[in-house]
Amino acid sequence: MKKFLLSIGIASGSIFYIIIGILGLVIHLWTILLSWGSNGIVAAIIALSLPGISEIFWFFKSWNTTGSFFNTYTIAILVYVVLWVSTVIILGFFTNKISKEDEM
Repeated sequence: MKKFLLSIGIASGSIFYIIIGILGLVIHLWTILLSWGSNGIVAAIIALSLPGISEIFWFFKSWNTTGSFFNTYTIAILVYVVLWVSTVIILGFFTNKISKEDEM
């Protein structure tokens, strides 16, 4: 039973990791399109060059522009962060379990 739960945890963490990669790419492309539509090609090149910084900037800019914290872009960023943190916790927990089992 212990091995079964361990494999489920590792599989779910791996699935989250794949989803994080795809969602991160989608959010980054979305950020580039937002910056291009709002400020032109130079802003799009800057957004392309600085992925994390540009997402944080456009998160707050989108919040400020719409006047609502819960808009489509900010919700996508929040989902991304929650998945990322969940994956780190799940994989860290199960990696710790595996290393403790190897010691026994």
